[in-house]
Amino acid sequence: MARVVLDSKPQWGPATDLAHLLVHQALRELIVRSAVCTRFRRYALAGVFSRGLQQIQAHADAAGDID
Repeated sequence: MARVVLDSKPQWGPATDLAHLLVHQALRELIVRSAVCTRFRRYALAGVFSRGLQQIQAHADAAGDID
């Protein structure tokens, strides 16, 4: 039976490095998207977007841009 000798440091190739990079980038993007979605939901529940839209409409109405 052949004996397999493992080095203490595995031989990583470019394909493995690329796979690690892609996984790292995907996880980073997922974390950023999660933070953005959480912040957007928090702002929506607090009425930030509704108040902003009301102010924009009030300015447009005062200028006579809304029929």
